[in-house]
Amino acid sequence: MGLRSTRIKACAPSFPSSGRRASAAMARLAAALSEADAARRTELVEAAQEELGGDEPSDHTIHHLLQLLADADADVRRAALAFAAEAGPLAPKALSRLLPPIVAMLHDESAVVVKRCLMTSAALLRPALRLLAADKLPLSDEHSALAESVNQLRLDAIGMLSNAAHKDTVRTQAVKLCEAVVLACTPEPSSGESDASESGVVAEGVPASAPSEKPVIMSHAIFGGATAAQWAHETLRCLTGLLADPPSPTLLCVTANSLALSIARSRPAMLPSIVEALTSCQSHLVPAPGESAARIVIPAAGLANVQQALKSAMISLVKQLHTLSPDALVSEGSSDGAAATSKKEAERSLFSSLVAAGASNQLQMVLRQMGREMPSAEELRPAIVPGAGSADGVAGPSGVKRLHNDDNAGPDAKRHEGGAVLQQ
Repeated sequence: MGLRSTRIKACAPSFPSSGRRASAAMARLAAALSEADAARRTELVEAAQEELGGDEPSDHTIHHLLQLLADADADVRRAALAFAAEAGPLAPKALSRLLPPIVAMLHDESAVVVKRCLMTSAALLRPALRLLAADKLPLSDEHSALAESVNQLRLDAIGMLSNAAHKDTVRTQAVKLCEAVVLACTPEPSSGESDASESGVVAEGVPASAPSEKPVIMSHAIFGGATAAQWAHETLRCLTGLLADPPSPTLLCVTANSLALSIARSRPAMLPSIVEALTSCQSHLVPAPGESAARIVIPAAGLANVQQALKSAMISLVKQLHTLSPDALVSEGSSDGAAATSKKEAERSLFSSLVAAGASNQLQMVLRQMGREMPSAEELRPAIVPGAGSADGVAGPSGVKRLHNDDNAGPDAKRHEGGAVLQQ
């Protein structure tokens, strides 16, 4: 790293003042545009990102960045996307110029670029939504294009989830982007139990803990008639659908963690539907009584990882439920009695699934730490019911029920791997 830093400093002036860091970053980008060697261009863009600090980039910097985003070299495009993730939130007025070409890069031929593009898009989502929310109707042409890009971003990310043309590394980032959509378009709970670092966009008509700091999104301006909350819940439905119809073991594990460790913790009102999806997935990994095969078939090599991920996710939800008051699960139109029942049934469903998954000792240890007793088998039995993953329940993101396959198998593939049958 020392040699590389020496080369870069030799070709551009030093800007020691923190107020001039943005100027230094612009100089690096300008130098990259005039550099013939792709590896050198990548180094200069990465140096520009380090130089930027917290300064707002100038219009010239954004102009140079847009040119580098269209560079012929994939590594340069990836580096430019990483720079955009830092520069965009510092210059929100530039997002209407910056986000549309970035969303278009989701169709880049390089998987590394697409993965980085999803990460950058997630970083720019909240600033873009805040910018749109603060605007007056009718939206300007610039902001209309930005709104279309935000909507297309969500649709493209959802489409990637079950698209076998994309590698798991890319689809994992698509899960993270969908997670960001859910969190950006729903209000934080008034109890303050969500991540304190989150702020910004809230659903239309839902009061936030600090309304003056969290502007309401006008649904018809961005979401085509749907409220922000509906937009978020549709995205959540697609994520829970991945547990009913997993494209791969890796994506199942990532999605389970995202739902339990991020969304459920930050948005307790969504916890019941997440519990249903996790427990249903766990029950469908083994054949139901009278059936010869499981509804979700996992290759033998990945089954242990999937089972462990589901157990860990459900244990996390057990701990969270213990700390929540019943009204934390209240959704619009729910009564206090329904909320109390919802919490009780969610706990019983988790307990039953953990026992069925062979995690009785782990559950008992967690309950003992909480000062609670292990429920009897009789108490748990009524909670064991078919869930959202059944054939007549929630379909996968594509709308088609499918037993999962690996990334490269064709639509009619059927083969044996580690003793388990993979079907499409």
